[in-house]
Amino acid sequence: MQAWRTRAIRQSLSLTHVSCHLLLLQELKRLHQTDNVGHELQVIGDQVDEELAAQKGLSELLEPSTFKRVAIAMMLQVLQQATGINLIMSYGGLIFQDITNAGIYSAFFISGVNFLSTIPAMRWVDTT
Repeated sequence: MQAWRTRAIRQSLSLTHVSCHLLLLQELKRLHQTDNVGHELQVIGDQVDEELAAQKGLSELLEPSTFKRVAIAMMLQVLQQATGINLIMSYGGLIFQDITNAGIYSAFFISGVNFLSTIPAMRWVDTT
């Protein structure tokens, strides 16, 4: 009795795979406005197969090449929470509106400072 279920599941999966393949082919044709997308679809399929074969899960985070980056990102998040920057980002406009009557300008200023201070952190993560 188990064999017919397995066969039915395989058939339904292959039908699903074929229908997804056709939908992807149609979407690529629509995006590129050409009918010659077979090679690109093959490259996408090869990339997906390669990623599925190399899938490691959470153990990949503990590899030396990625662990340092993950540790830095986690440290930045902890420091962000510890300094209370989320509250300032959320309510800074209202706080400065009460203090200076220029809430929108101070909200833009806070956002700009946040953006500019993110650049060194991104460079730090990228260079490690």
